[in-house]
Amino acid sequence: MRLLFLILSLTFTANTYALGGFDSLGESEKKILSQIEEQLGFKDPSNKIKSDIYNAISYVFESQWNSYWFGLTDLSKSKLTTDKNNGFYELTVNNKNNGTIFATFIYKPEVKQITIITRQVRHSTRKPVLERYQELKNNEAENKLIHETDNYALVRKKDYVDFSYFHLNSDTASVVYLDMRVIDVE
Repeated sequence: MRLLFLILSLTFTANTYALGGFDSLGESEKKILSQIEEQLGFKDPSNKIKSDIYNAISYVFESQWNSYWFGLTDLSKSKLTTDKNNGFYELTVNNKNNGTIFATFIYKPEVKQITIITRQVRHSTRKPVLERYQELKNNEAENKLIHETDNYALVRKKDYVDFSYFHLNSDTASVVYLDMRVIDVE
């Protein structure tokens, strides 16, 4: 019954966003997306770019989460402290269900693109991490094993900048998922 309620809730939330767009987001999500716009220095009066960014990182806002952001102007010795919009924004999120996520946003106005790099860090006991590793490794149609040792490995999703870094300790293990994507800024 709980599972059915969760599925219905997630479906309703996704459909509400699909129908309502940027305006249907919560105030916290809107605030973060507006900070990204301000820090990167692009203009988005229609909210389309912010909606595209939200769609790219929406999983960071699932469940309970807290975030912190910083830019290059936060470095005390940075020579960029006079530039308000310097094309860089780092968002860090602790998420109850999805672990710790680092999302880097880089905007280059001359090419009219925002590059988004996300890294999701997951810790666990060895068994679920090994199972996930075997699942990815054995799916040779979609993935390529880059390297493998007794306690670490790297798997890449073919034709994507999408990597899974695995590390095993004696009792625990971790996996870091990294991917990159671009959003065109018109």
